[in-house]
Amino acid sequence: NNEIWTDNNTASAGHAVEADGFDGLNPDDAIIKPFDTTGYENIKVRYSRRISNFSGFDNFKARYSTDGGVSWTNLESLDSDTSFGSMIFGPLAGADDNLNFQIRFEVNANNSGDNSHIDDVVVWGEPIPSLTVIKSVINDNGGLKIVSDFPLFVGATGVTSGVQEEFSAGTYIVSETGDPQYSAVISGDCAEDGSITLVPGDIKTCTITNDDIAPTIKIFKTVINDNGGSAVENDFSFSLDSIPGLFHNIAATTTAGSHIVSENFFFGYAPSVWGGDCNSDGSITLALDQDAVCTITNDDIAPKLTVIKIINNNDGGLLNVADFSLFVNENPV
Repeated sequence: NNEIWTDNNTASAGHAVEADGFDGLNPDDAIIKPFDTTGYENIKVRYSRRISNFSGFDNFKARYSTDGGVSWTNLESLDSDTSFGSMIFGPLAGADDNLNFQIRFEVNANNSGDNSHIDDVVVWGEPIPSLTVIKSVINDNGGLKIVSDFPLFVGATGVTSGVQEEFSAGTYIVSETGDPQYSAVISGDCAEDGSITLVPGDIKTCTITNDDIAPTIKIFKTVINDNGGSAVENDFSFSLDSIPGLFHNIAATTTAGSHIVSENFFFGYAPSVWGGDCNSDGSITLALDQDAVCTITNDDIAPKLTVIKIINNNDGGLLNVADFSLFVNENPV
């Protein structure tokens, strides 16, 4: 067990490691080497071995462990002589990204001359790709969501925003549990649909940006001209929170929250109370991505005419106001 470990040498004498038989031990000789495969996947092992003077129940085994030597899995088992030959095994189950990976060569034989030589031991793999998903939330229209309100996924695996995660090489879909009141745009190393292909050694970043969707408000005006008025809908204008700029049947973008809609004064027409999505006083509370419509009706105000009768009886007349009939367009008044 105190043999010198060698790798990447030749099979010539003096370079290979020797494991000998010895009567009474089990195993008689064993060589164990730990390898930290953290950050690598598709782990493979290559080595050369020669078996000499085996007979009877003599045996050579090459094994590996993924739990620090608690349990072992056979790579191969030989019970007869063989000349130097190079062997490759893998990918090895459980060996990827493993701090506790070990290789073991052991001999059980009756005599010290019953031996094995091991050389050119190489353990290798492919760098595990990494992917960072970044969540960006924009609240410029009254939204209140934060990063943690949007769960993130690579395939079916949940990830944390801004944390680099390792994934096996392959194609994945980066996604989120979204919110219908927020738009979502995927950028960075991902395609617009969130797809990304990782190859060994990749260090990639994808960003999902969510922007709160502004609500809109539209005023629908009805004009009644039954008293000689001639105004039309577009003659009227409106204000939102005392700021002019709203017009009939044209949607205006605003922010989520509480607002007051009002009509700018127009002579000769009486406004109704507000309706539609607005309260009767014009107040309204808008949600993100809401398209609100408020209604108001204006009716032309009939003109009024007062006819005044004046009687002058300063020359002896005796008639009074009631003695005279008054008319407007033949209509008595």
